[in-house]
Amino acid sequence: GEGHEGQSMSAHTPGPWTWRVIPNLPPHERERLFEIVFHHPGGGADGRGGPASLATCDGDNAVWLAEGAAEANANLIAAAPELLAALKAALESTRCRNMQCDHSWHAAGRAAIAKAEGSET
Repeated sequence: GEGHEGQSMSAHTPGPWTWRVIPNLPPHERERLFEIVFHHPGGGADGRGGPASLATCDGDNAVWLAEGAAEANANLIAAAPELLAALKAALESTRCRNMQCDHSWHAAGRAAIAKAEGSET
C-alpha cells in the first residue's frame, strides 16, 4: 500500500507479538508500563535471540522502537478491531453443521481470537 504523501510503506514486524510488563520495574510502575515484544532470532538483551521490544507503552503514549516498520505496525494495530470482527464472522459462517468437515484454519482463528480477547491459555 501507499503511506502518507505517496511513500511506500514497509511491511509490519513479523509475529507473533506478545506483551509483558517491562522487566525490573518498581511495583508502583507495573500497572501502567508495558512493552510489546516479538521473537527475534538476533534480538533480546544478550543478542542471542528471544524477545525484542517492538514498542513501549505507558498507558497514555506508545514509543515505537522497530525502525522502518512503525507506520506499518500502527496500521496493523488500527485494523485489529475490524480484523477481529471479520475473523469471528468467518468462523461463524463456516461453522461445521456436522462432524465431517475439517477446516484447519478454525483452530488458528479461535486461538487468535482468544489472544485478542486476553483469554488464551
